[in-house]
Order: sequence, then structure tokens, then C-alpha cells
Amino acid sequence: MTIVNLAELLSAYEFASSGTPYQNGAYVDSETGRVYITSSEVEIEEEIPEDLKTSDRYLRLPTKAQLDLGRVLALRFTERELPEAYDSVESIFRRKGAYGTIQATAGLSRRAAALVPVRSSGNRVGAAAVVRRQRPTGQRNAMNP
Repeated sequence: MTIVNLAELLSAYEFASSGTPYQNGAYVDSETGRVYITSSEVEIEEEIPEDLKTSDRYLRLPTKAQLDLGRVLALRFTERELPEAYDSVESIFRRKGAYGTIQATAGLSRRAAALVPVRSSGNRVGAAAVVRRQRPTGQRNAMNP
């Protein structure tokens, strides 16, 4: 079993999620647990393996956008846990500021308040559950190889 430093993994995930799509990347060496970051805009001081992007040894970390932890996850949760409120929640997510609205109107149900932590902790804790089910096409995922 390979051990990966969680702080390095989260930092690399945040880095890969910053910037424009495909500008930054993060990879985990499946044999050593070492985390590598890449960027087309920022010079990275550490040496990057030549086969980083082509070898099965290195797992590319998904970005926040690839995990799709926003609207889709909230609507899946609502459909499963609050089917009677689905139309209301879907309506909220059609406009900007959806999470603030959900938090302010958590009176839909006590369970609706569970939508709020999806945004704050979902990128860390909830991500693992989502990654197990969603994997970018043609790529292995570091959280679920």
C-alpha cells in the first residue's frame, strides 16, 4: 500500500484546480506516494519525471471542476434524501448564490442543512465519495485507481 501525505495531496489538488482549465496539473506516484505538480504558466522548481503524463505509474488528480461537486452533487443528494423538495432546490440552483440561498432557507427540512457542508468540506471529504463513482474518461484517478 502506498502512503500519500494528505497535506501535499490537498495542496496539489488546490493548485491543479487553480488557473484556467488544463493550465495546472497534479500527479501522484502510485509506487512512492510522491506528489508532482505541473503548470504551463508557472515554472516548477522540482524535477518532473519524463514519463509523468504517459506512464500508468502516475495518477492524475482530478480538479474541482472535474469532480463536479456543485450543483450536480447537491441535486443528487436532494433527489435521494429530500425528493419532496427537489423542484424547489433545483429552482434555487438555476440562479447565482445558490449555496447562500440554501443556507438561508434550510427550513425546507433539517436534512437540507446537510447541503451546506457539501460546499465547504465537499472538496475534501465529499470528494472521495464522488471520485469513487466518477472518473474522467480514459484516466485513472488517484483517489480510486
